[in-house]
Amino acid sequence: MARVSHAILRVLIVGAALAGTYWEPLLEIKAHRDFEIRALLTNHPTQRWVDFVLSFTVCDLEATIEAQDALFAPLADWLLEDILQD
Repeated sequence: MARVSHAILRVLIVGAALAGTYWEPLLEIKAHRDFEIRALLTNHPTQRWVDFVLSFTVCDLEATIEAQDALFAPLADWLLEDILQD
């Protein structure tokens, strides 16, 4: 039971840690100066909007390993260390 509880807590911590990373593009869109970018939260995306969203590493599936490491490595290191402690 203790291992299950620990695993559930780990999932909650990781989810909370990643929430800000995945919300950042949406918050930037809402705060963007360009009306076209802001308006596309409710309309169909254009290529310009897609390009803007893909400028965020978290949304770019073809981002470099270095960019992904900068974003996810600290959490991944903590998670690995925490799992290995069990």
